[in-house]
Amino acid sequence: MNYIVTNPQLRKFITTYLDDFLNHCSVHEVDSYIVVDYNYPEPDEYSVDDVAMEYDSSDGRLFVNKDFFDKFTSWFPLDMEQSKSFIKDWFENIYKVKIKYVES
Repeated sequence: MNYIVTNPQLRKFITTYLDDFLNHCSVHEVDSYIVVDYNYPEPDEYSVDDVAMEYDSSDGRLFVNKDFFDKFTSWFPLDMEQSKSFIKDWFENIYKVKIKYVES
């Protein structure tokens, strides 16, 4: 069975996915960082592997966990650059920050 999905429908679906993902994570603001981690209650209790995304306001970098990014690009019909751009735009919209580049 084939479905035709319009671009606005796809964008809404992906945004809903990211919003739901965020609802299952913990967000901590530490110094110049916004850290989205896999639902650990205290910032001191996670390691680098627990970080899903991390924004550094000092250099405008958004780090996206490689495993998360690989899954994201495999689930949605976006190439790597489109995926980075989509996540960047979504993160900027949620946290009202300006991202200069995305790293995974």
